[in-house]
Amino acid sequence: MAYERVEVLTGRERRRSCTSAEKVRMVEGAFRPGVVVTESARRLGVHECLLYRWRDLMKVGGTSVAEPPGFVAVTITPEPSVME
Repeated sequence: MAYERVEVLTGRERRRSCTSAEKVRMVEGAFRPGVVVTESARRLGVHECLLYRWRDLMKVGGTSVAEPPGFVAVTITPEPSVME
């Protein structure tokens, strides 16, 4: 088996941070018809569960992956009185 790239990690491991635009691009690329999500995740250097999570967040909250959905303002009005 031949490897195309070797990555040597030294010191403390740091999390990679992606912008919202990068996350959207990765999800759109990983879930195109005919693409295998596992292979796409490996190529992008992220775990496949992140792609599924980002996709679910995009479905719920529009295209913003950075912030999870928040609260929605609700107004409660009294029931109208029934006159007989």
